[in-house]
Amino acid sequence: CLFLPSLAPHNAPTSNAVTTGLIDGAVLSGIGTGERLFPPPSGLTYSTWFCIEHLSSPPNNHPVRLLTIVRRANSSEQHFVCLNIVLSAKDKSLIVSTKEELLQNYVDDFSEESSFYEILPCCARFRCSDLIMEGQWHHLVLVMSKGMLKNSTAVLYIDGQLVSTVKLHYVHSTPGGSGSTNPPMVSTVYAYIGTPPAQRQLSCLVWRLGPSHFLEEVLTSASVGIIYELGPNYVGSFQAVCTPCKDSKSEIGSLSLVSLVPEEKVSFGLYALSVSSLTIARIRKVYNKLDSKAIAKQLSISSHENATPVKLLHNSAGHLNGPARTIGAALIGYL
Repeated sequence: CLFLPSLAPHNAPTSNAVTTGLIDGAVLSGIGTGERLFPPPSGLTYSTWFCIEHLSSPPNNHPVRLLTIVRRANSSEQHFVCLNIVLSAKDKSLIVSTKEELLQNYVDDFSEESSFYEILPCCARFRCSDLIMEGQWHHLVLVMSKGMLKNSTAVLYIDGQLVSTVKLHYVHSTPGGSGSTNPPMVSTVYAYIGTPPAQRQLSCLVWRLGPSHFLEEVLTSASVGIIYELGPNYVGSFQAVCTPCKDSKSEIGSLSLVSLVPEEKVSFGLYALSVSSLTIARIRKVYNKLDSKAIAKQLSISSHENATPVKLLHNSAGHLNGPARTIGAALIGYL
């Protein structure tokens, strides 16, 4: 799987900043300066290309885990899954959950009747079995908007086409959900693409991941269509996308460069082309101590290790303006 540390980097506590000499706006992890809030206040979009070579078969029905976001309060050791996007191997439906559950106890249970998921306000099932074929690349976009005066919603697009719009609770603003007592203000947020180590098991599932982006913006259907037309070979952050010019004075067939999303709203972008082989000690030196420790913990090696190669997919949005971002994704494998 891919492990993304520090999805929402935060500043050091004031007392720590004074004693360690950190400058104003400096964050303890990630790259850049300034805190990045999670969840995004108005909504989010997750865009990814994937190809399923072979789905898992009974009895385990191992799902395709497209994104799992986890967070914990800095004063606690409890890690809560706050957003889970999985493709069921049983019926190729997409299940999206914003229910807060402990990572160590988290189980993907697809054995219940489908209506069980449809009536839960924190879980939704999208029917898309006819749209996803094995051996073909597909583009999936999930758009979640936070409702103020109306219900929050989730919209699914497959290959540029709208699948369905459902009512779904937005990601809770604090670890543990709205029922947690005295929720702390600061939390550590990280993510997995693929199966988290705590849930791994033997399976015949084989799938490939293409370009993936996490955007802190509610994309329109037109923007989703443009991203699909860019295809799985596109490399970038949607800041200068060629689209047909709408200016009446322009020549017929002329193109214009537009930004599909403000650069500060691009949280991360991952491409197989942008990868380096580092060590934990090198990550600690180039980036920061907290991220190197987090990656070392996932690999079950020392945080000062300087021999084991670690594949790091760089965050393609790392150079853009805006608050701090994750450094990218470390490849977590098993022998």
